[in-house]
Amino acid sequence: MTRGDAHRSHLHPERHQGELNGRARLTREQVEDIRARYAAGTVSQFFLADEYHVAQTTISAVVRKQ
Repeated sequence: MTRGDAHRSHLHPERHQGELNGRARLTREQVEDIRARYAAGTVSQFFLADEYHVAQTTISAVVRKQ
């Protein structure tokens, strides 16, 4: 099963993902920075959430690549 099949994104090809989505809160650069810093173990998800003005659950989704 491909990603499009599992998430039904093939049903709405006009929907934008990531930065192209008008409701995106983080840029690709910010996402890469968050992942690198969290992987290094130097900061917590709560610290990053406060720094980027988003919820901890948003940071968790970024770290889990969702």
